[in-house]
Amino acid sequence: MEPLVKKIIAMDMAARSKVEQAKHARSDVKKQVEQSKAEIEAKATQDAKQRLADLKQQYEEEIKAAQQASDANYTHTLTELQKKFQNSKDVWLKEIVERCIHE
Repeated sequence: MEPLVKKIIAMDMAARSKVEQAKHARSDVKKQVEQSKAEIEAKATQDAKQRLADLKQQYEEEIKAAQQASDANYTHTLTELQKKFQNSKDVWLKEIVERCIHE
């Protein structure tokens, strides 16, 4: 009977050892998963920040180009308006004076 008990005890100890090894393996896998998760989150965050920076730069360039086009249009329109005023001011002034006098 005693050899049977020793055999059962040996099997129990072997099973406990395997259970402990499995617990350590599970713990190691869990740590690896947590580390991988942290790395993936950090990479995703970095990628998102880079994409935002790229979009910000793109939009700033588009805004700058639109501002330059608007400024050029304003300058052109202002120049045309000033030319028209210079070319027509005497006629307009004469017409205003005539209307004031004849009314």
